[in-house]
Amino acid sequence: ANATAVNSTLPYNFLISSNGQTYEALGWLKCIPQATKTTMPTGLLLAFIGNFTETPPTRPQVQEAKNFFDTSVSQQYLHPSYRIFGKNTNDTPTHLIDSLKTFPQWSSEFSDKN
Repeated sequence: ANATAVNSTLPYNFLISSNGQTYEALGWLKCIPQATKTTMPTGLLLAFIGNFTETPPTRPQVQEAKNFFDTSVSQQYLHPSYRIFGKNTNDTPTHLIDSLKTFPQWSSEFSDKN
């Protein structure tokens, strides 16, 4: 199925696979669907493909995330003072959160806090 189709069910702008490949879903210019209860007025939703409750993201995933954020800033899709927020899920992706905490832009708040 085409992830960029108008009625796409993937609510992400981009996804990063375990080999560090970035896949476009909604892309740069589509807003995050309002189905999520976010406190952020605007933003990009980046997903990491994998289960991070028991294993960490791969080095290529983490490096690609850094590259993605750098590119997003240099191409003016993200403000230079952007923040990274986690999202609550049924099973907390502890290892992914631990990896993202190493980014200076990490926020300790989650985007869907009550």
